[in-house]
Amino acid sequence: MGLKSPKELEERFSRVLAPYLLDPLGADSFDRPLRDLGVDSVQLVALVAALEEGLGIRFEDEEISRENFRTPRSLFQLVAKKIPA
Repeated sequence: MGLKSPKELEERFSRVLAPYLLDPLGADSFDRPLRDLGVDSVQLVALVAALEEGLGIRFEDEEISRENFRTPRSLFQLVAKKIPA
């Protein structure tokens, strides 16, 4: 995947997430529930696939939880743990 920095990971994460949101992702929306940002259950399935493909990661079944997918920040924290340092 070739991510060189945490900033680059954040930028790529934001690009993958953006098509699923009603408004552009910004600092003020990073802690808002994904549901409030326009992500419904059907879109969530597509988002999981897009993140896996776009970032070269795989989510385990137990990782796909309400807690991990509550906000962009909680989701980003899960993604960041899956990227080798």
